[in-house]
Amino acid sequence: MRVPVVALHVVELRAEESSLAALACELSEDERVRADRFSMPEGRRRFVVGRAMLRRLLAERLGIGAAAIRLAEGAHGKPHLVADTNCTKLALEFNLSHTGDLALIAIGPTEVGVDVESLHRRVDTMAVVRRFFSETERGGFEARPDGNERDQLFFRVWTRKEALVKAVGRGLSCPLSNFTVPLGTLPAGGLLIDCPEETNRKWRLFDVGSREGLDPNFVGAVVTGAEIQSITVGTSHIESHR
Repeated sequence: MRVPVVALHVVELRAEESSLAALACELSEDERVRADRFSMPEGRRRFVVGRAMLRRLLAERLGIGAAAIRLAEGAHGKPHLVADTNCTKLALEFNLSHTGDLALIAIGPTEVGVDVESLHRRVDTMAVVRRFFSETERGGFEARPDGNERDQLFFRVWTRKEALVKAVGRGLSCPLSNFTVPLGTLPAGGLLIDCPEETNRKWRLFDVGSREGLDPNFVGAVVTGAEIQSITVGTSHIESHR
């Protein structure tokens, strides 16, 4: 029996300026319109490279061209693959997150959510903790002394919560303060967790950090269906996926 696995791709959102026009041709018309709305060149570059890389990775799995990939959005804005003009949803699921020039793209046979953050991002952590963390999470955060340990715990909890909400696909209708994620280190095989918005099923939470090959300046998390027993992590570059 084949064990279901989610593949996680670490992607650098860099490309030569001269190649961006060709990459944009792989996107849909709606995606090109979105790209042109960015006021800063680096924002447009990151969007174009990230979407082109997503399309190429999905195309590899499906055996079709990147430009043939059709995407639609669910009721709460989560994108998914569709097979035809009737928007018939395909079984292959994906999710993308980025911070600066780094992106994580997760692809697998079950609902999946991913989030990544830079540990050097400037954030008013206490304001975020008071607004979005559960009472248990706030207590664990406030019990830590100021410094790197507290900052790392903040981003670890934040990425876990974001990944869970993205996996469930409920968007802002699932308030982050309504549920609690684990605060401690997770086992390599992930940890089963609950979400109050999805009482009839379990989810599996994985950390993504230096142990999984991620740059130690970043931290990430992946949430999948409970049936997923492991994730594979690899690095992908836009030049090597044509």
